[in-house]
Amino acid sequence: MTRQRSLVRPAPARQQAQGLTLVELLVALTVFAVLGVLSYRAVGQMSLLETHVGERQQRWRDLERSAHRIETDLLQLAGTSTGQPSLRLVPLPRGGSELQLQIFDGARSRVEQVSLRFSQQQLYRLSQPAAGGGSAGAQDLLLDHVGQLRWRFLHGGTRIDSWPPPGVDPNALPAAVELQLDLPDLGTLTRIVALR
Repeated sequence: MTRQRSLVRPAPARQQAQGLTLVELLVALTVFAVLGVLSYRAVGQMSLLETHVGERQQRWRDLERSAHRIETDLLQLAGTSTGQPSLRLVPLPRGGSELQLQIFDGARSRVEQVSLRFSQQQLYRLSQPAAGGGSAGAQDLLLDHVGQLRWRFLHGGTRIDSWPPPGVDPNALPAAVELQLDLPDLGTLTRIVALR
């Protein structure tokens, strides 16, 4: 007996489907979601860091501006003809202190009364003409968030905490003035201005 071959061919095997399965799609979406969350957090952290750095830079600019203004005032101390000392440290009734200066303002060609007042964690500069010229005084906030401020004066080779000291001519000036600031965010900073 002879076998007959069948002319019918067997059906070809199913071709595999092209594309992603549902599981593969869910894994891809999960990976993208995780990357999105990480990117969002990184951008948020960078934004916070930029804000913090900007605030820190502004703090240093304010500090430099204040120190420069104080140094300029101290270097412009004038001999007084008003009968008041050129330099005097006065304690304030509610705490703090006020350094009173008689300075010569070369731009306006006049003597001004300047007070550097430290009170309630703020340092102000108040100024007005020494002779009643009729113009109103000015007040400028030099520095905020100051924990403590100390003035010291170099006289006769020693540092003293008040000016003028007893037994010294009230119009005499110390050899140097030291300003010490305790700033909660930056630590203790010291600036010394030589007057002679």
